Amino acid sequence: MSFMRNDFREQTADERYGVPENFLEIEVRDPQLKGDKSKYIDYEIVLRTNLPSFKLKESSVRRRYSDFEWLKDALERESTRVNIPSLPGKVFTNRFSEEVIEHRRQGLERFMQIVAGHPLLQTGSKILGPFIQALPPLTTLPPNLTDFDSISNYSGSGSTLPPARAQAFIAIFEDALEQLSVLGDITPEAMKSDNKQLAEKITKILNEQRTLQEKYQELLIEREQAKILANKMKFKEIQATLTDINGQIMQHTQTLGRLLKTHPSVAQNLLKIQQERSALQALLSRSIRELKENKFDSLIQTVEEEYKKRNTLQNTINKENDALENLKELQRELANEKKLIQDETNDRNQVIQQLKDTIQEINSLTVSEQKYIKKEVKAHENSVKLNCSQREAQLLAEKNLLMNKIKQESAAHSKIMEFLAMQRNTLEASIQDWMVRYEEDTEAKTQELESLKVRRTQDLDKFEELVTAYESLEKTVDEDRKTRAQEAEELRIQGNKLKAALQIQRWYRKQRRIRAQLAAVKTPVKGSKGKGKGKKSAGKKGKKGKK
Repeated sequence: MSFMRNDFREQTADERYGVPENFLEIEVRDPQLKGDKSKYIDYEIVLRTNLPSFKLKESSVRRRYSDFEWLKDALERESTRVNIPSLPGKVFTNRFSEEVIEHRRQGLERFMQIVAGHPLLQTGSKILGPFIQALPPLTTLPPNLTDFDSISNYSGSGSTLPPARAQAFIAIFEDALEQLSVLGDITPEAMKSDNKQLAEKITKILNEQRTLQEKYQELLIEREQAKILANKMKFKEIQATLTDINGQIMQHTQTLGRLLKTHPSVAQNLLKIQQERSALQALLSRSIRELKENKFDSLIQTVEEEYKKRNTLQNTINKENDALENLKELQRELANEKKLIQDETNDRNQVIQQLKDTIQEINSLTVSEQKYIKKEVKAHENSVKLNCSQREAQLLAEKNLLMNKIKQESAAHSKIMEFLAMQRNTLEASIQDWMVRYEEDTEAKTQELESLKVRRTQDLDKFEELVTAYESLEKTVDEDRKTRAQEAEELRIQGNKLKAALQIQRWYRKQRRIRAQLAAVKTPVKGSKGKGKGKKSAGKKGKKGKK
């Protein structure tokens, strides 16, 4: 089946560069770090489309990674026929680095493009549109999708819901009631047709639809790659092909629905579905009335009954599976027994046939042949007896030889046992002696150890005394050193003083001689008296200087 358009007419400028008939552009951008204590990154989801499955043509909403996880789990539960792509993996180190954030943004954008571009999810999912465009019923709930509390958190008799949550669930249930009422207005008409041909048509449509879905996902990836290219012709062609495939998938879905409605085997299932739909409508009506009072007892009771029924059905199915397994095992054992009996019967038939053939051969032999056979058998018997007697004599000789060896081995064994017994007694006596010596040596060493401990204690006491004496001697030596140092310092000071005094005396004497000489030069010669007086005075001065 061809997925490309078969008409190759020349496109106009509007068709080539204008807005496509059906287009969808989704972008994940602008990651922002939020939170004070528990930090996280949220992303902006921007959608531009003209598809009727989305209520807004342009929208923008911010979601965090855990919201995308919630969406993936919800889509997997909601759409079992669609293969939901995987999200980028979680990161535990360097979560807020630019490389990690950009890698996660690209993975989330690829995830959203595949999910939002899938035609079955566009038309059949009730979660995808509100998630991308922040429309009801999601806007009636907390903005963070990870904060949703399941009804099981409020289970129990007399449990109540907060009014805001009760109103949110009432809106969801009323929407479900409207859709169920629309389904109730559809009355399928069973049409007579050839079951085999109808089954072949359904199988063919399912295979073609599966092929179209695979082709659609491949084209989505090619479209993302074509966005980077400067030439937008390929992007337009891929967009047109995606639109064509989307229409084909929707057409196949409608055809499949019509064929399933006309299938004769669907009538009972549709009747059962109609009954279950009526029961569900009644349950939802009761739940809405109770939710207006912030209660949901009937819903909890119904869920518990459904769980009980499911468990009972599962137990029945398990018992049936066990019985089928036992039946298959018994059938296998029966087949094996039949095979064994058949093999035994075949073996017996073969033996019987061989015996019959032998009897026929014996009956066909002549008397002479029988005599010849008897003689031959007798001769063979005699030869066998002769060989057996010779072999018997040889075996008896070997037996006697082995008996002699056994006797020798027995004698040697008895002597070895006697020798080992003697050695054992000797070793036991030696062990006793060594044990006595061990005890004596142990006791002696213990006493020696005790004496050494006593000596060690005494030596420690002496060592402490010596340490004390040494410390006192060291103090005395230090004091003696200080005293000697002081005496040496005093002697040095006295020596320096003596040297200074001697130098002063020498200087003084030198000055006196110089003065005397100067006085002698300056004094005039006046007479003998004067000379005598001068001499006397000079002599007196000299005596004074000598003194």
